[in-house]
Amino acid sequence: MPGSIAVSTAGVVIAGDFSFVRGRSTPGVVALTSSLSPDPGFVSPLPGGSWPQGVRALALDRGWLLVGGFFEFPTPTGSGDARSVVALDPSSGRLLDWDASSQRPAAVDSIAVNPENGEFWVGGPSHFWVASPQALAHFSAPADGALPLAAPSLTCLEAGGSSTSDTPVCRPLDNGSYEVRALSFDFAGNLYVAGAFGTVDGQVRRGLARLGPTGSVDGWTADLLGALSIPDGSYLGRLVPYSLAILDNRLLVGGSFCSAMDGIGGGGSISCTSPLLVFSTETGALLRPTNVSRSPWFPTFGWWSAGYSILASTSGVIVALGDVGIAVFNPVTLDFDAAASAPFLSTSWWAHDYRNGVFALAAPTVPVGASAASQLRVAAMEAPPTRVVLAGAISRWGDHVAGNMASAYIGATPVDSTPPTATAPTATPRAGIALSGTAIPVTIAWTGADNAGGSGVARYELARSTNGGTSWTMVSSSLTAASYASAVSSSGAIRFRVRAVDKAGNAGAWATGPTLTPRLTQQASPAVRYRGTWFTATASSLSGGSARYAKSAGAYATLTFTGRSIAFVTTTASTRGKVKLYVNGTLVATVDLRSSSTKYRVVAWQKAWSTSASQTVKLVVVGTSGRPRVDLDAFVTIK
Repeated sequence: MPGSIAVSTAGVVIAGDFSFVRGRSTPGVVALTSSLSPDPGFVSPLPGGSWPQGVRALALDRGWLLVGGFFEFPTPTGSGDARSVVALDPSSGRLLDWDASSQRPAAVDSIAVNPENGEFWVGGPSHFWVASPQALAHFSAPADGALPLAAPSLTCLEAGGSSTSDTPVCRPLDNGSYEVRALSFDFAGNLYVAGAFGTVDGQVRRGLARLGPTGSVDGWTADLLGALSIPDGSYLGRLVPYSLAILDNRLLVGGSFCSAMDGIGGGGSISCTSPLLVFSTETGALLRPTNVSRSPWFPTFGWWSAGYSILASTSGVIVALGDVGIAVFNPVTLDFDAAASAPFLSTSWWAHDYRNGVFALAAPTVPVGASAASQLRVAAMEAPPTRVVLAGAISRWGDHVAGNMASAYIGATPVDSTPPTATAPTATPRAGIALSGTAIPVTIAWTGADNAGGSGVARYELARSTNGGTSWTMVSSSLTAASYASAVSSSGAIRFRVRAVDKAGNAGAWATGPTLTPRLTQQASPAVRYRGTWFTATASSLSGGSARYAKSAGAYATLTFTGRSIAFVTTTASTRGKVKLYVNGTLVATVDLRSSSTKYRVVAWQKAWSTSASQTVKLVVVGTSGRPRVDLDAFVTIK
């Protein structure tokens, strides 16, 4: 039975527990041409034998095909070389001379490749027969030697109850077993981890966790075990998340989630929740189903209906349910699409056809800007489910011949392959905000647009570089507005870049802004010139420890500078009055500095230009009746 598919525009690679495909001996993994015939140039390096190889996961990583599962290679001594993940050439089948040895799970159920750096993660069960049992492992890219990297530690799941079916838990087996079943990266570089585990690096995470771009567990606290409905007298029967997919701010989890109850005198019963669960990627809350019993909102057919594979994009959502076929959902509401599902879904409760099950899905996709080595995707996170390859099995119990490969068009929505655009970001002082120390509050802004008829901009990625450096630090990868409030240092230099990502997953080119030099010019600077009577006030709450103030109408201060923006920093209070602002001799604003409470170091006004040029700003005291005082604490300039 095929367990995983990888698709590119050139062809298909499938893997599973089979030995022959259309009469060709190809144990465990086979490359198919676009016509779904075995590629004669590809030779499976996995050993054959009386029992097929248990290959469960595929992923392409910068020119190497990662194959996960559990298989044994023959050795001169005849003892067998057990491996759970190998790397091979996807065009020929040539095996990379690399062995993860003990730095991996006993078997690999899932592989996820970080598209930014080629590092990959593998997940599987933790068992005592492995020298260093672990369910989650992390490696550098195969091209970089596939060296073991740091990964969080997991512990077993405290599920309660006196019995379990086939999910590892802390009790009653009491052997500390745990497992990782599914892995998936989002666009921000976060890794979602699903399985049967109780903690990640000491933090409680019951079956679901998210690792940040550095590989450390973050504060997201979705609860997979808590999503199950386990009635009194029952216990956890199955907690098996086979698949993950990210769609906007939702995490889709497919699998088999069941409780069990022992019968009096033997036997018992099993009750399963929805094989598709939906969680918020922002709060971790369960979004669907929301009923108390956690029953599915779409047709399912007994405990054999499990969410084995998911394709999700703005064009639609497809879930492989195993023996009964597939279900199609609206990508916005996630409502079941009965019409689109009908040709592929068995509606007979007991008479479903074992020969027509669907256990793996993949869609051709070539992400914009992707290298040739990364064009083959397994997770299909960015793949519009338009042309879909379905994989099933001729027989669940027979000769393990892979068959019933089918290619179908589902939800024929036009595919958006054109990347969106963004303009170079600008940074201007943010009015109404107080300075924090010497840091300057700024608003970083840009514009973005998608092509006509495109899927629309979904988010923006913003990064910064300091002091002329060539490296970039990600500020945020999930901005939905074309602006970002931040603070910058009043020393050194900084620049920002931004790119847009549309709802089809296309990432536009980076748009880089100019190098900026934000500065604070204190009121005592010789660059500031005064006319009229001005006094000096000192206090630790003031920028630089002091400020100038005047009460006489007509008193003014001027600053000539070269830059692209300026801001006026002052004190606001119930006793402060109005001030007129002139730029190059033209009145541009009159600002009232009165506030109900006293506030220091407030950016009361700002002005920006598209380019850097010489400008002269003049502040003139109005002499407001009963509250004439105006304070000048500092100027902010950005060149």
